[in-house]
Amino acid sequence: YTNDCTQHQPLARFHHHHQCGIIQEVCEINAKEAFQQRNIKEVAKLLIYLDEKTDDKPILKHLNSVYGEKYSFIRSNHMFIEGLCKGHSKRTGIEKYMEIHHLSFDQCYCAGDADNDIEMFEYLYENSYCMKAGTLNARNAAKHQVDNLAEIIHLITK
Repeated sequence: YTNDCTQHQPLARFHHHHQCGIIQEVCEINAKEAFQQRNIKEVAKLLIYLDEKTDDKPILKHLNSVYGEKYSFIRSNHMFIEGLCKGHSKRTGIEKYMEIHHLSFDQCYCAGDADNDIEMFEYLYENSYCMKAGTLNARNAAKHQVDNLAEIIHLITK
């Protein structure tokens, strides 16, 4: 995602290599070209696809060592590493939305299914819902577990 929030498609597709040096080189070359073509100044969110068998530890270590001053990285679920600008998350988005619209905690609900939802669940704990198929960490962080969004709607409108 880019800073103007209009580009919601991948900037470039990268081939996965198991050596972090190759990943960095390929990503930086392709990203620079994509940025120049679209006149993009800053990236607000990065999504990196991994297969379930990939050991994310060396990749996360590399990403944090090279880009850690600007981005926070997390394996949000079994398929993605997510990178967000430091200080930005679903929680901070909800905080800002609540402030702008003068909403209280009892007026807000959140739903999710992955580790990138944990801060949001902790912030809105009383009204936090995780899908039963979500990650273990996410399920443990939310107060309620449900099968789907329809169940949440039923529970909060009865």
